[in-house]
Amino acid sequence: MDEKKIKEKRFYKVFIVTLMSAATLGGLLFGLLIGNVADGNLSILAGYRPSRPTRLYDIKGRLFAEIYRHRQDLTRYDRIPPEVIQAFLSVEDDHFYLHNGFDLTGILRAAIKNLLAGKIVQGGSTLTQQVAKQIYLNTEKKRPKTFTQKIKETVLALKIEEALSKEEILELYFNVIYLGHGCEGLNCAAAVYFDKRVEDLTLGEAALLARLPKSPVEYSPFKYPENAKAQHRFVLDQMTGAGYITADEAAKVHDEFWNQYWGYFIVRSPSKNIRSERLDMAPYFTEYVRNILEQNPDVGDDLLYSGGLRVYTTLDLDEQQIAQEEMDASLIRS
Repeated sequence: MDEKKIKEKRFYKVFIVTLMSAATLGGLLFGLLIGNVADGNLSILAGYRPSRPTRLYDIKGRLFAEIYRHRQDLTRYDRIPPEVIQAFLSVEDDHFYLHNGFDLTGILRAAIKNLLAGKIVQGGSTLTQQVAKQIYLNTEKKRPKTFTQKIKETVLALKIEEALSKEEILELYFNVIYLGHGCEGLNCAAAVYFDKRVEDLTLGEAALLARLPKSPVEYSPFKYPENAKAQHRFVLDQMTGAGYITADEAAKVHDEFWNQYWGYFIVRSPSKNIRSERLDMAPYFTEYVRNILEQNPDVGDDLLYSGGLRVYTTLDLDEQQIAQEEMDASLIRS
């Protein structure tokens, strides 16, 4: 055997050993990373609680105000119309029923679509990964954009898939996803955008809401109705491609929806927000109570805005109403 062949053989041996060593080391490091974040994921999943507003009651036990930053009204899976679920799955995770929380083919497919479009038109995260991301954000109040954080969310997504059925995951998703204008969850969004209950949402309404998780501000019909209209058609086209509806149905739903809602959206304030519509029958007194609670070290921000406190006060709504009427009359006379 000549010297050249000996060198080639030695090179291939070294290359193979190096490659196997790198793969082994990478696997060990990945396993160590998974092990380090797994226990934390379990505690986050077990300890997650939905956001609940603080409610203020008067001296007679009557509710007069609610305090919160984001409104999260919970809804059950059996209240959600099938077309709503189909609309969200068609754009958020069309392989939802086929994966176990992580979809490699979905990531590759999204990368190809984004490359062909020259911009990001589709994400690679599964719906379960979005749930994990939102749980981290709600629990830790921050979400660092790091590789380790991505791994944590992937591990949590896999654990969610192990612990919950697909229907339970969907119910969790529709209760934690942020849909703009201060709304966490579908129940709040149905009320803010359409003044409806979840079970009364139509296909056209579902198609508008389904695009909001991607960009709640840019696709808001109150702020940018033209964008919302284009994305509404995009969702319906995706539903057509997934076989949920026909092309004719998509065109009909799109036209009928915007004939009905275009005027409704453009006359609404772009700053419309669930916080501006919250119950508050005694604003000055509510602010007084809020300041006291916020400064109390035993309460703090988290408990005040999302802990579901019930606070009974000395306010009498009847006397408050009389005082307000007298003040209004005095201002008119002056």
